[in-house]
Amino acid sequence: MGTAEARADYRQCVRWLVIRAKLARQLRCAALGRLWLVLLGGVLLQPLSGLAEPVVIKFATLAPEGTPWMNAMEEMNRELREKSAGQLSFRFYAGGVAGDEPDVLGKIRRNQLHGSVFGGFSLGDVLPEVRVLELPLVFRTSAEADYVATALFEHFATAFAQKGFVLLGLNEAGAVYIFSKTPIRTSADMARAKIWTWQGDPLPQAILQAYGIVPVPLPLPEVLPSLQSGRIDACYGTPLTVLALQWSPKVKYRTALPITNVIGALLLSESLWRQLSAEQQTLVRETVRKFNARAVANMRQYESKALTLLETTAGIETVTAPAEEVTRLQQVSEQVRQELIGKLYPAALLDRVLALRDTYRDTHKSEVGASPR
Repeated sequence: MGTAEARADYRQCVRWLVIRAKLARQLRCAALGRLWLVLLGGVLLQPLSGLAEPVVIKFATLAPEGTPWMNAMEEMNRELREKSAGQLSFRFYAGGVAGDEPDVLGKIRRNQLHGSVFGGFSLGDVLPEVRVLELPLVFRTSAEADYVATALFEHFATAFAQKGFVLLGLNEAGAVYIFSKTPIRTSADMARAKIWTWQGDPLPQAILQAYGIVPVPLPLPEVLPSLQSGRIDACYGTPLTVLALQWSPKVKYRTALPITNVIGALLLSESLWRQLSAEQQTLVRETVRKFNARAVANMRQYESKALTLLETTAGIETVTAPAEEVTRLQQVSEQVRQELIGKLYPAALLDRVLALRDTYRDTHKSEVGASPR
């Protein structure tokens, strides 16, 4: 009996050993299966380089929807989206919905926006030395200004990069004239004028004070009501600006001599730029420059039309200063350039600007003596 029981116990143990061995093999297989699933899942969940998330460039502009500028921007966006197979596109915040230029600049610095087109005031907030391109009576034509800006593009691109911005376009953006309620021909007329200057902008402040004018600093939105109330009786701007901001009904005269040429530049944030591949950066550069050149050409046509409308429709008269007054303004303007050395730009940069301008004049002598516009 004992022997029979022993044999039965032995057979039971063997069966349990066989079952445990099978369970062990199944558990090992299950564990290996789970390991392969984890490894395979890890591979499948890794983003493929060719299937990266699309990049949307958040871009603010003061131009309203439906304007020629915005139409060109929308066309640029369609081309960029098509050439990048949907991986790159712009999202526009048009009509100033993102705020004025200082607001937009702050939002770019906080990574709430990625880019915009800026005028000299905001550009100078990032890089003061760029205002060397807006000094008084340096250029006679937009072609002169463009030649110098193009020659110095890489210099400014490097300088903006050090400030955290990518420079994609830099152009002359129009001639600036003084518009007034009474004629301004002489230094005595200037001394009597209550002329607006953009609050916080050091360049026009220095220019007007050198001309013997005590300017009235105001934010841009306060110019129109101040013209209406009589707080100021003169302002400055390009013809298109004066029309667009509805200042023209409040003034009667325009000085024939433009006091300066304003600049415009298209900036993107460096933080966004680093998200793009080298191929994407090249595509954005090429596409933006193509449409920027087209937009600048269109803008200049509209500036010319605006000047005509100011004369023919708004009835604004052109006032020409005597030759001796023009000579005095040129001398004062040269003094302003020297006084701003070390405050806005180094002397070497001013020398480069003037040398490039003179080179252009030497090779385009037929334009020398031509009217500024």
